[in-house]
Amino acid sequence: MMKADRILIYRIITLAAIVLMLVYVVSLFRGEKESSAAFADVETAVMSAADLSTMQKAENRMIKRLYGLSAGDYEGLTLYYPTTNMGAEEIFLVKLADQSQKEAVLAAVNERLAGQKKAFDGYGVGQTELLNASVIDDRGNYILFVVNQDAAAIDAAFAGSL
Repeated sequence: MMKADRILIYRIITLAAIVLMLVYVVSLFRGEKESSAAFADVETAVMSAADLSTMQKAENRMIKRLYGLSAGDYEGLTLYYPTTNMGAEEIFLVKLADQSQKEAVLAAVNERLAGQKKAFDGYGVGQTELLNASVIDDRGNYILFVVNQDAAAIDAAFAGSL
């Protein structure tokens, strides 16, 4: 083998190693980062962006009834839901105690959304539009579910508070 061939092979191996290293570094930065923000601070930011006049804060029993989740299992959990059965507005904020809880919370949120869409189908046109424009935002150890006319602003306040 000639010296030029060995140099070419060496350069190819070096280039491959650099590419693999870059892929590894990028994958580290793309992983979900957990927020160290206090739940109370995130909750305040989210609720400040919302008009809560048609909603009420849920007690743990209502959260269990609507989502099937026990508040004590999470680092933080709050739900604002409509004061009447004719409304679909909701703001549900969860801070996971552990990443293993994420799938169960997202499944509960998606099940709640599907149930609400079915409940308002055919007669609650305005409510169905709100449900179709709902936001589910999953950011590391926080999950936000918003059904509200100001969903985008509420989500922006959520993102900014993390």
